[in-house]
Amino acid sequence: MPDNNPNISIPVNEWVDLYTLTGITVGEVLYIENTGTCDVYLAIQAAQPDKDHNSYNIIKRDDDIRLTNVSGDGGAWAFCNAEKGELSISTNANEGFLPALKILLNDGFGNPIDSLKGAIDVHPADVHNIPVNDLFHRHTNISTTLRTATVSGDIQLDVDDTTGFSIGDLVHLGATNEYVEPRHPIITDIPDINTLVLDGPVHNIFAIGETVNKAIANMASLDGTLQNPVRYRYFVGSSRVEHITRILIAMTHTSAGADDLFGGIPPLTNGVHFQANVSGQYGSFTNWKTNGDIKLDMYDVDYSVKSGPGDFGTNGRGSFNRIGVVLRLDSTNQDFIEMLIQDTVVGTGLTDLRVKVQGHVEGA
Repeated sequence: MPDNNPNISIPVNEWVDLYTLTGITVGEVLYIENTGTCDVYLAIQAAQPDKDHNSYNIIKRDDDIRLTNVSGDGGAWAFCNAEKGELSISTNANEGFLPALKILLNDGFGNPIDSLKGAIDVHPADVHNIPVNDLFHRHTNISTTLRTATVSGDIQLDVDDTTGFSIGDLVHLGATNEYVEPRHPIITDIPDINTLVLDGPVHNIFAIGETVNKAIANMASLDGTLQNPVRYRYFVGSSRVEHITRILIAMTHTSAGADDLFGGIPPLTNGVHFQANVSGQYGSFTNWKTNGDIKLDMYDVDYSVKSGPGDFGTNGRGSFNRIGVVLRLDSTNQDFIEMLIQDTVVGTGLTDLRVKVQGHVEGA
């Protein structure tokens, strides 16, 4: 970095040529900072401006930014109308001391910036526009295949056989170790042996012969043990990387919830174990045996009375960004996160337990 140039005095009530005062070759780019106690007027033109010249820029006396002209300007002039001014002028954008900043944005000269004079906070984050919003689920051995390829907007599937499927079931299309649709559609009607009517449109193309699998999201629907847990998973979407930023949980139960219960039932013995598999390596997050355990991870946990007598709910949400991280899942590594149901919950009064992941697609 070059040394600082001497500051230049600007007389009162007179336009002065900055190239002449500094000895800098006419046409070179000038970087100008106001180091004096009065505002300085700046003008670009070859000839000296008149005293009442009204086409100018002002570099304020209390500004801590620099102004610059462009290469090839035929002249650069400065004027003070109150008292003598003073300017620091250089031909190098990186001359002298510079702010020690930690952010990723640059100004027009290549200098890193975080905000304009502290007016706004700038966060060095991507802007994303494709959300992730899906339930932990498991796949059953009930499946069929498509007789007709899907097109975007289809609200029903033409399949070989609907045996084993029921209204209210979730549908998983394609390979079970990834997901192409942004959510799992729910079957709302089965009018014949070849038709599954869904609760919303399918937006991606699935070819003839593609697998249609029955999926289950309600974790209260099957029993598990510590030795043989029931696994509910979320796989990253096809051919992409996802940032999981939030986990949401919703339970319904026949008794009121409390911190020392799980939903409205007695505490679990082995718990609901929450873990991830990233690049083939497992890592555990937590194990929920009571609502209090869930609160320790999420904090935002509420108990509610639902639609009728004896119908209660427990709901919670936890955001990874509150601890400064996101969970990154890469489809090329077949990354996934999962919940292990390690206790018997069917028939205990826990009628529904669903957990959803939310986030965004990396770089989109």
